[in-house]
Amino acid sequence: MKRIVLIFFALFSLIKISNAQYIFQKLYNYNNYFNDVGFCVIQTLDNGYISVGNTVNANDGTYIVKTNEKGDTIWTKFYDFCLPAGDEATTIIQLADSTFIIGGWYVDTIEGSRDSYLLKLNTLGDTLWFITIDVGHNDRIIMLKQINDNEF
Repeated sequence: MKRIVLIFFALFSLIKISNAQYIFQKLYNYNNYFNDVGFCVIQTLDNGYISVGNTVNANDGTYIVKTNEKGDTIWTKFYDFCLPAGDEATTIIQLADSTFIIGGWYVDTIEGSRDSYLLKLNTLGDTLWFITIDVGHNDRIIMLKQINDNEF
C-alpha cells in the first residue's frame, strides 16, 4: 500500500513539474524588418522575459521586446536617439522595484563617435529617465551591474 501511494505521489509530482515549464521559439521583429539583432535577454520578476537590441533597416534604433512566460509579446518599444545615424541597446537589468535599466550607445554626429546611454523604463515600458554618458571618444556600455541602490 505504501508503495502505491509513493508511486502515485511521484507521478503526480512529475506531471505538476512538467506542466509548469514552457518552451517556446518565436521571432520578434520591428515592422517586419529582417535585420533586427538581440543583444541581451533576461527573465523578469513576473517570470516573463525582456530583450534589448536594435533594428538596422530604414530606422536604425534601439528595439525592446517584453514577453510573458510563454513568449507572447506584452509590449515593444522603439527608440531612435540619433538621426540619421544609429544606436543600440546592449544590456538590461531589472531592479527590485520591477523597473528596468537599459544600457547602450548611439552615434554622436558632432564628435563622429559613440556615446553611451542609460535608459530607465517602468514595467509598462514607459520612459522614466534617459542619461547620456560621454567620457571620451567611442564610449560603449557592454554590461550593467547594480552595485548599490542607485549606482550601476
